Amino acid sequence: MKSLYIRLFLVLPLLILVNITHAQDLSLYGSFGYNLGFSNANLDYAGSDLKYGYGNGLSLNAGLQYDTPIPVFLYAEAAVNFAFSLQYESFNGVSNKTSFGFNYKSLSLGLGHLFEIPSVDVINGIIVKGGLDYNIPGDAKVTENNSDYGRIAYGTSIGYQAAVKLSLQFSEQLLFDFGLTYRKAYFDYTDYNWNNGTPTNFQLYPTADHIMIGGTLRKVFGAEE
Repeated sequence: MKSLYIRLFLVLPLLILVNITHAQDLSLYGSFGYNLGFSNANLDYAGSDLKYGYGNGLSLNAGLQYDTPIPVFLYAEAAVNFAFSLQYESFNGVSNKTSFGFNYKSLSLGLGHLFEIPSVDVINGIIVKGGLDYNIPGDAKVTENNSDYGRIAYGTSIGYQAAVKLSLQFSEQLLFDFGLTYRKAYFDYTDYNWNNGTPTNFQLYPTADHIMIGGTLRKVFGAEE
């Protein structure tokens, strides 16, 4: 299933580029967002709690969109999501640090529809889209009160996404989409190198489910200004 998904992800952009003679149907986009995770836990920091979660943090995305002859568009997207929490203090030469770091990359394929609002200036319409994600995780790194617990490695997984966005059109070539994207992402550990006890189930079988609040800048090829 995962190898088939990777092949589809590689083939779809090629199929889109084959239609370069109809370049007005092709868009390149990039987006930036803030992720609000649904599942969180705490690490100790000098007697206080430091909240962390695998779904929190920042998201960077880039992709291709192809508008088909029917009122549906296809898209292929690559994304990286960063989760990071840190408390650090240094006083009179004595330091204390508690931190958590994790990232995962996603390759996405999906489709969507633009519900046009033709009578309103600038507003192009409402975009609804969704698809499947192939998630490639990095290692999680945990430090608590200067104790470096070590790293946890995870296997790849299949997830999904769904988004609702307001599309604003500034010209025939330039659009800005703003809205919410929900991502479902979960992981199972494959190995860990832990220096103190055993990782918790929250760390061994994490969920990175989140809602991303973000904006997307989209460039349409071939359209006239």
